[in-house]
Amino acid sequence: MEGSINRDLWREILSSKLPGEKAQFMMAPTFRGVFRNDKDPIRAAVLILLYPSNEKTRLVFIKRNEYDGPHSAQVSLPGGAWEKKDGSMKNTAIRETPLTELLDPRNLDSERMLRHGQSIEAPFYRVGKEKIWGATAMILSEFLQLASILQ
Repeated sequence: MEGSINRDLWREILSSKLPGEKAQFMMAPTFRGVFRNDKDPIRAAVLILLYPSNEKTRLVFIKRNEYDGPHSAQVSLPGGAWEKKDGSMKNTAIRETPLTELLDPRNLDSERMLRHGQSIEAPFYRVGKEKIWGATAMILSEFLQLASILQ
């Protein structure tokens, strides 16, 4: 998708009839069409976040933590299964677009690293099992200082 994001066009597209299952099943695993579940469906919501960058429209994904389960280490959209603490489906969709988590001082850490033959102390933000450090952490630090004003 080239160019800037036309919000009015997206509103129009999203307010019309959506392609639904026909489009979804194009990328479904082969067993998906015959999968049956007698349980109530799981409430879930995800966020498709678009942003313009260098004359192109970009899309945000996250990488799930590694754990003993079916979605371990998968690249996915932010959000997922609804949790009581979310309160709303909107909050479910945006909960992994990590501002609250990053503002939590318990997720700020550092470790000694060997870089260019020198032992350095490198601060980082811990998000699940991932570490955000270096230039990204430095930029994020400035952004989080601004964001903390809004909290």
